[in-house]
Amino acid sequence: MFKFNISPFILKQRMRQVYEGVKKTDSILDVGCGYGSLIEALPYKTIKYTGVDLDKDLIKDLKKKYPKHDFFIYDLEKNLKNKLGFFDKIFVLALVEHLSNIDNLLISLKKYSKNDTEIVVTTPTFLGYYLHRFLSLFGIVSRKAALDHKRCYTHRYMKKVCDRTGFEIFSYKRFLFFMNQKFVLKKKTKIGIFTYDFYPFIGGAGRVAHAHYKHSKYKNDFLVFSCQNNKIKNHINVNIPKIKFGRYDFSPIFFSIYLSFNLKKIINRHKLRSIIIHSGPGGVFLIPKLNTKTYIVSHHTYYQQEKYLGKKFFYEILKFFEKKTYLIADKIFAVSNSTKNVLENKYGLKNKVFILLNGIDLKENKKIKKKANSIIFVGRLEKRKGINFLVNIMNYLPNFRLKIIGSGPEKKLILSKIKELNLKNIKLLGKTSQEILEKTYLESEYAIFPSDFEGFGLTALEAMSFGCVVLTSKTDGFKDFINNNQNGFLLNKENPEDWSSRILSLSAEIKNKISINAIKDSKKFDWKETIRELDENI
Repeated sequence: MFKFNISPFILKQRMRQVYEGVKKTDSILDVGCGYGSLIEALPYKTIKYTGVDLDKDLIKDLKKKYPKHDFFIYDLEKNLKNKLGFFDKIFVLALVEHLSNIDNLLISLKKYSKNDTEIVVTTPTFLGYYLHRFLSLFGIVSRKAALDHKRCYTHRYMKKVCDRTGFEIFSYKRFLFFMNQKFVLKKKTKIGIFTYDFYPFIGGAGRVAHAHYKHSKYKNDFLVFSCQNNKIKNHINVNIPKIKFGRYDFSPIFFSIYLSFNLKKIINRHKLRSIIIHSGPGGVFLIPKLNTKTYIVSHHTYYQQEKYLGKKFFYEILKFFEKKTYLIADKIFAVSNSTKNVLENKYGLKNKVFILLNGIDLKENKKIKKKANSIIFVGRLEKRKGINFLVNIMNYLPNFRLKIIGSGPEKKLILSKIKELNLKNIKLLGKTSQEILEKTYLESEYAIFPSDFEGFGLTALEAMSFGCVVLTSKTDGFKDFINNNQNGFLLNKENPEDWSSRILSLSAEIKNKISINAIKDSKKFDWKETIRELDENI
């Protein structure tokens, strides 16, 4: 605070506004404490007060003058760790006008704020700012102090600053003949998760979004917006009509259009400090640039989908909107290394892509009791999952039994194929309860996933954790957790007989080794561990 530039009258009026609402039990942080004017103005002498400033001489004098209070030479923006504790009220008085950008200051103050902490900011109004400059021309006020004022903070501009930094303007008041103003800021406490797929799950993206919600330390701060109906706490259903043409589901695109027009309103209505968008094919695309911190979870990209599944005319259009979505993100989290490489090298998104590998809920004390020659497949029944190829594999394994768990558009084609080959060793269970799924994993000796392409391959990792001998196609996603011939097998998807031959060739010793390694390596992907990358970056 610049005492030489503030008349006793102005100082008295400012302090009268500042200590409104201060309680005896409050702990106070005074940022830029200067000469300690706030201490003298506080209504209670028992308040726990901490003052910080960059001026060594001022701090030295204040320590002598007020020995019962704490004073530190401390740069809040550079000290990344909270060494001061948490405060009920933080005062930033006549300081922000001397800063060209206060974003870093406010972001740093979050470390010292509880959810209900009030940050009191005083600064000249538009009128006060320019009147001060005008009076300085005649020597009525200090010319040096007037020139040191770098910015005028209007209510509108402060609102934009708050949107960027995760705060809200809790109250606002002009005083001193409309020449000064007081902002009381509070942290926005909610984080919005926007995902088309959630619980009950349609596919892997929904399972991942639900796991992020379930395991994050910010669980109580999350508000989830999705098109799924459920009674999960803090979930808000966005009622968008289901729109399908043939086997193509365009509902996620209409969900994205809805959000593009309404997201700003949703953010303001629910006071969201930041948002997490689950994006990629089947996910959410956004067009407008937002003031709110925006994080994107990329499950995979249309570039990968086109590479492995062939070109389609609408892929180019969707790739354009996909890239626009990634460009507005502050940070992007890729669920696999292959997706990270595409985002960096094909989409040109350097320096803001981070790895956030998917995880699983590890089950302790599993009683694994395998049934000989039993095979499991878990996933959506769609073309890219290689279901037709899987049925052909079973044609070469007449003494093996396959259980297929999942549903999807290819179900009728699979049943037709099974009938055509006259196979009696395949059973379709449809969608099952978690209990039946885990029981089937536990008793299955093998798990086969001959996908054309995967963003990650969550169910294959899940099968590994239950000790299954996992065989997958040699494609993106699986390579992040399968070490070929060590904890599973990566096979070329050319001839189904090669897959059956590999299964028939495995000795009991090799199967046991693969199973033990699979269980051991799957433990590296515990959600409780992998979620930390997200928690530390939002």
